[in-house]
Order: sequence, then C-alpha cells, then structure tokens
Amino acid sequence: MKKKIIVYTLFIGLVVFVGFLGTLATQSGLLDWYPGLQKPFFQPPPQAFPIAWTLLYAAIAVAGAMIYLSEHSKYRNIALAAWGAQLVFNAAWSELFFRHRRPDLALLDILALLVSIAIFCFAARKVDRRAFRLFVPYFIWVAFATLLNEEILRLNPAKVATQSNAIAITFME
Repeated sequence: MKKKIIVYTLFIGLVVFVGFLGTLATQSGLLDWYPGLQKPFFQPPPQAFPIAWTLLYAAIAVAGAMIYLSEHSKYRNIALAAWGAQLVFNAAWSELFFRHRRPDLALLDILALLVSIAIFCFAARKVDRRAFRLFVPYFIWVAFATLLNEEILRLNPAKVATQSNAIAITFME
C-alpha cells in the first residue's frame, strides 16, 4: 500500500509540475499577444481551459500510475515510454505557442503529442483498460486543440511570419 501511495504521489507531482510550467508559459503570451490573434468560431470560452486541463491532468497522472503499478510487460514499457513522451510534448506546446509565439512549431509539437497519446492508448489498452479509458478524453481534447492550433495558424499568417522572422534575425545577429 505504501508503494502505491508513493507512485501516485510521484505521478501527480510530475503532472502538476508540467501543468505549472504550462501555466507560466501561457501567461507570457496570454496578456498581450494571444488576444490580438484571429480565432476560429469554435474557440471555447477562456473559462473552459482551466476546468478541462485540471480534469485531464488528474486523469493523466492516475493513468500513468496505474500503468506503472501493473505487471511488467512489453506493452507496459511502451505505455510508460509514451506517457513520458506525451508529458514532454505537453510541456513544450505552451512554451512554443505562448512564450515563443510560434503556433507553427506548436502545431508540429501537438501532432507529436497526439501520436504519443495514441501510442499510450494502444499499449495501455493491453495492460489496464481503466488507464486506457482515462486517456480517451485527453486524446479527444488534444485532437480538438490540434484543430484550434491549425486554425489559429491559418487565420494569422502575417503574425506568425513576423514572429518567425524576428527570431531568425535575433539568431543571425
């Protein structure tokens, strides 16, 4: 029982840390850059994001811990590797999109995030169906977020190009 408590605590801690990093990165672009972007008509209200992410982060942590505590197997190892990968891609997205103001690079990242979630789902389904089920809403949300990211990129080509050029000029100096 003590091992379970430690494992769940560690997985929750990792996810909370990534969520905290994402919040910090988001704040940097949310105040001045993001409000000026054109957004698609299906953009959810701002209040939806913290609610959705709180529930999703809880599911991500619990699912990861469940897989970690399951019997050792090839699929368990694949699921854990995909779980770790999705956490890295998750953290990187906010950095790329909000802090660096690069929805183009964020789109590549979120596609990798979606693939890592799909791999987790595939492997977790063979290990613990409850963990798989916990990740299904995450997959759906990230698929929707991918569409949002793509539409914001499509609707704001000049702002993305300007940002990309500013970064290129900075590196060249």
